[in-house]
Amino acid sequence: MQVYFDGDFLSKGTGLPGRSQWAGWRFSYGGMRCFVPYLYHFANGLVMDILLLADAKKVCAYYKKNPSLADMPQNDEPNHPLAPLPLQKVSLMGRVCEDGLSYSFFRSVPWEVRPETPVLRRAYPGLLANQPFFACQRVYLTYTHRQKKRLANALPSFLKPWQPVLLPRKIKGLTLSLSPTTRFLPLQKQITAEAGKPIPPLAFVHPLTKKKHTLQLFNTKEETLSPTPYTPQMTALTAEYEVTPPLPKGAKLQFQSSVTLPREKNKPAFKPKASAVPLGIIGSADGPTVLIATSGKVPSGCVSIPSVGQTSVHTFCLEGIRLPLRSAVEITLGKQVRP
Repeated sequence: MQVYFDGDFLSKGTGLPGRSQWAGWRFSYGGMRCFVPYLYHFANGLVMDILLLADAKKVCAYYKKNPSLADMPQNDEPNHPLAPLPLQKVSLMGRVCEDGLSYSFFRSVPWEVRPETPVLRRAYPGLLANQPFFACQRVYLTYTHRQKKRLANALPSFLKPWQPVLLPRKIKGLTLSLSPTTRFLPLQKQITAEAGKPIPPLAFVHPLTKKKHTLQLFNTKEETLSPTPYTPQMTALTAEYEVTPPLPKGAKLQFQSSVTLPREKNKPAFKPKASAVPLGIIGSADGPTVLIATSGKVPSGCVSIPSVGQTSVHTFCLEGIRLPLRSAVEITLGKQVRP
């Protein structure tokens, strides 16, 4: 199979195809069996395919429990038996490839005919021949300046694009850093509150344990977001909360604290960007989105849905519960297996 650095599973990118190197690495993660059969070398980076295999019974049971997701091949739900690896960074040749890290993902299911499936089956017949369900995560690593210098060879400039073919360099191993993942359990509960006034408790049932809990908000405070060229003046209510009896260890409540405003004509749209400040603005395709986050400032804090202008009544929207699914892990690859 010919792999291009700027191509996907089907399209051919520009430039020369990569030189393949047999790796034969394997590891396990989240109930999946993961294989890295080949690495593909380029002058400016590296591409590797991570094949993800899972028990067919588990995959069928997941779709039987979630029939609405059967027609969503790009579903990235972390609880899916064939979910993409949450790659945070890759360490290669003693250097971390974090900024130059990207990937594409494909999942094959028997009831959906897609052109990528036969291409991957022909490329990796020993692993995918008898697999009704599988996924492939193609990872692209762009070399840093020091990595390029370390891989550089004494070649004329016009032969540099052919460097991976003429002077191959074998990579003996690398380290994958996977970020922690969580599972989201929807609740969709609302509480109406006023600053400085008592707020009635909200009762809800844990979706998994079926245990009844009570949410109590207190120490409310009204916050104002100054108007900008893109947004009007907005207000929101911050509060602390307590859950009785306490949620299971590691579980956290998630509140909706954003609002999307329609973008006016002749106003440029914001580029989406995560905000790490307690009070800020991010953008969206339809217009600016006001986001208020208390993570890291108030461990048990929440924020109401922002309102345009001055208002005395605010709404807290309890979206659901986030449960820790898997912790952060580092996987060092280098173990050889047969194809």
